[in-house]
Amino acid sequence: MEIASKDRNQTEINIQKQQELNLVFTNRVIPYKNHILFEFYVKTKEIRRAQFEVSSKTIAWADAVSGKFQKRKDVVVKPNCIYVSCLNEENLKKILNRNHKIKL
Repeated sequence: MEIASKDRNQTEINIQKQQELNLVFTNRVIPYKNHILFEFYVKTKEIRRAQFEVSSKTIAWADAVSGKFQKRKDVVVKPNCIYVSCLNEENLKKILNRNHKIKL
């Protein structure tokens, strides 16, 4: 009896951890070279360029001297927005029509 309850508790804990991970990580978009990350607001059908904020993490002195570090840019995620990496606004309209069935 105790073994079954321990297994049940462990599975519940594992499921809760997986749900927490799913809530934290949404998506990662790495745009191609010369592409722009666009933000499409679904309610008003407005197209804008996505806003970035530079994460401030500590850089080791040796990495700073050798130049082996990159400033990571994080997208400011807004609710009810779709983020698409493409070359220009015309391609964005095509992608929205093809992938999300949104006609502009």
